[in-house]
Amino acid sequence: MSIFDDQAASISKAFLEIMQVEAGVEKRRRELSMRTDFNLKDAYYMFNRSQGNGIEVDDLAQALKSLGVISTKDELFILFYRLDTSKTSQIGYNEFMEVLCPR
Repeated sequence: MSIFDDQAASISKAFLEIMQVEAGVEKRRRELSMRTDFNLKDAYYMFNRSQGNGIEVDDLAQALKSLGVISTKDELFILFYRLDTSKTSQIGYNEFMEVLCPR
């Protein structure tokens, strides 16, 4: 097996894992959107604990902790900066909506 074959196999495996994760996330989005007791605006305000213009990293940490999601600081910052697509150091309502609404 050549170096190219090894790299191609690694890339192929990575893409397969990404597709599986994305499919699972999309399934959860659809399930959430079908719930009659789910309200996106209420969920946003649950995360926006500082009541500012957006969800700050500390808001996200507190909300996740209250939901029983324990993460490392690295995981928290990776998630935060992935969700903060506008790079404003806050997750706005539209960015939050993109995370939870089916595509």
